[in-house]
Amino acid sequence: MRYPRDEVRIYAGPAAQDGYIWGDRSMRTLRCKTCGCITHWEPFEEGADYLGINMRNFDPALVATIPVRRFDGADTWTFIE
Repeated sequence: MRYPRDEVRIYAGPAAQDGYIWGDRSMRTLRCKTCGCITHWEPFEEGADYLGINMRNFDPALVATIPVRRFDGADTWTFIE
């Protein structure tokens, strides 16, 4: 999920994280150096003021409360409401 940068707090110092870049080099993915789990990603797009957060690290009960918009990227390229 994407969140505005100013609404996200990462409680781990740079020494606790490991980042990598691949593919089209449009973002940096960060993971925990201890367990290897992806924590978040940061876009390189100029002016991007958001982060992507790996919600699989959160309690499933909390994740279940988040509204999800589904998108039909196969045929109509519209949101499915």
